[in-house]
Amino acid sequence: MSARRAVVIGGGAVGVCTSWYFARRGWKVTLLDRGQVGEGCSFGNAGLVVPSHSIPMAAPGVWQQGLRWMLRQDAPFRLRARADLELARWLWLFVRSCTDAHVERALPLLRALSFASLRLWRELAALPGFDFGFQQGGMLMAYRTQAAFAAAAREAERLRSHGVAAEVLDPPATVRLEPCLRGAIAGSVCFPDDAQLVPERFVKGLAQRAVGEGVDVVTSAEVLGFERSNGRLRAARTTAGAFDGDEFVLAAGASSHALARRLGLRLPVQGGKGYSVTFASSSWRPRRPLMLGEDRLAITPMGDRLRISGTLELGARDLSVDRRRALALLNAAGRWLEGVPTVPEGTDVWAGLRPCTPDGLPFVGRTRTVDNLTVATGHAMLGVSLAPITGWLVSQLASGDESEISLDGLSPDRFERDPHPARRTA
Repeated sequence: MSARRAVVIGGGAVGVCTSWYFARRGWKVTLLDRGQVGEGCSFGNAGLVVPSHSIPMAAPGVWQQGLRWMLRQDAPFRLRARADLELARWLWLFVRSCTDAHVERALPLLRALSFASLRLWRELAALPGFDFGFQQGGMLMAYRTQAAFAAAAREAERLRSHGVAAEVLDPPATVRLEPCLRGAIAGSVCFPDDAQLVPERFVKGLAQRAVGEGVDVVTSAEVLGFERSNGRLRAARTTAGAFDGDEFVLAAGASSHALARRLGLRLPVQGGKGYSVTFASSSWRPRRPLMLGEDRLAITPMGDRLRISGTLELGARDLSVDRRRALALLNAAGRWLEGVPTVPEGTDVWAGLRPCTPDGLPFVGRTRTVDNLTVATGHAMLGVSLAPITGWLVSQLASGDESEISLDGLSPDRFERDPHPARRTA
C-alpha cells in the first residue's frame, strides 16, 4: 500500500515541525513555501520556549493599555489604522475576548500545550548532531514600577496555581541573579522552566533532516489556488506547479488568512509586526533571557550574539523596516542594561509578521468547510514555542490517532456565526 500524501503549506517553524512529524509517521510529505524555508517570521524572533506565557494576550485590561500606548510613538504596541472591515471585526472580537472567564478557559490549554511542546523540544535537542542552541536555563522578567511588579506577582501566583513554576524576587535578589540590570528595579519574576534556542538554525536544520526522512521541500512555490472535489482538496496550485495530496495543512502564518479565503474560510488572523536587532556582544550579556516588563522587550543571548526583540504593530501587511522602531528597541534596552551600544556595528535589523488571533489562542484543527484540511496558524508570539506540539498534534489528527490534548478550544471555526459558511470557488 502506498504511503499517504500530505501537503504542508508554509516553511516556518510550525510547517517544518509538521512536516517532520508527518514523515516520522510514514507519510509522503511535500512542504511548500513561497520564499525560502525559515526566512519568514521564524527567522529573527526571540527564540524563546515559554510556559511562562500561558496567559493569553487577550486578557482583562489589555485593550485599555493598548489605547493608552497609541499616543506614544515608541510604544510597544501600535495599531496600523486603516479602513478595513476585517481589522475592525478582529478588534471587536479581541475586546470581547479580554475577560477573566476567557483567561480561565485558555490558561490550562496553553499550559498543557507549552509543557507538551517543551518535552518535544528536549527530544529534538537530543537528536545526534543537531545543535540549535537549545538551553533550558529559565527566564527573568524584570519590572521598574511597583504597580507593574505587583501585577506581575499576581500573574505569577495565577500561573503557579496551574502548575507553572514561578519565583517572585525582590530588587536585591533580582540584581544578584542578573547583575547587568541597572537603575531602580522594583522586582522580578523568574520562570525556571523557560528555554531558549536559535530559531533560524533550528528551522533550517530540521528542514534538512526532514529531507533526509523523505520530505520534498519546494521553495519559491507561492500558492495560487486549490483543486477540489466533493468537499475535499485534491491539489494545491502554485507557481512551481500543482501538488496532489490526501491531506493538506495550512501553516502559512500571517498569510494563512488570504489563502483561507480562497477555500471559503474566514480566519480572523491579523499580522502583528515585530522587530528584532541582533549584534555581536563580547563585553556584556545577560546570564539568561530577559523580559523587560514595562517596555515589553525580550533580550536573548545567542552564542556570541545578542538579540533584542519587541513591538507589536497590529494590522501590518508588509515587511518594510522602520529603523526608528529598531532604534527604539536599543534605546529602551539601554535604560535597563549596562553596555547596550546606541548603534552597534554589524547590527542586523529584522521585521516579521506574527499571525495574531483575537483570543490569543492559535488555530489548530479541522474545518467544517474542507474535509481534509487542517489549519495550524495564529500562534502570535508563541510560534516557535508551540511549533513542535502543533506539528505533533496535526500529524496525530491526520493519522486518525486520538489526540493527547483536546483541540476543542483551538478550532479554526470558533469565530464563525454561520455553521455552514458559504463556499467560494478555489
